Amino acid sequence: MDQMFYWALPLSAFLLTVLLGWLLRSILFRRLNVWAQSSTTKVDDIIIAGIRSPSIIWILMLGLYFTVKVSTVSADTVSFTEKVLFVLGVVSVTLALADISSRVVKTYADRIESALPMTSLTQNITRLAVFGIG
Repeated sequence: MDQMFYWALPLSAFLLTVLLGWLLRSILFRRLNVWAQSSTTKVDDIIIAGIRSPSIIWILMLGLYFTVKVSTVSADTVSFTEKVLFVLGVVSVTLALADISSRVVKTYADRIESALPMTSLTQNITRLAVFGIG
């Protein structure tokens, strides 16, 4: 019975966090899409598209964070997990920002195609700049 509780609380914390995160994500993106349809620029569409996939990873990371916090693992394991989640968070935000900035550069370069030809090199330089900052 003790072993069952040992796994039940962390598993419940993970499932509840993921379920609530998924629900909030659905509501948020539904509202963001309505807002984006009423605007005239494409930047909001680009931002929404850029954070849609990483938001799933962020929900899973949050679920793992709460799972470790309510579990009975050692303090060293909790500390290590927090550090790994922080690094993963920074990497995922950096990837999302690189994707968004690359799409923004492409969108605005397409508008001024005659003045500045858009190449994959330009997009890759933009991504590298964001990766360097990240």
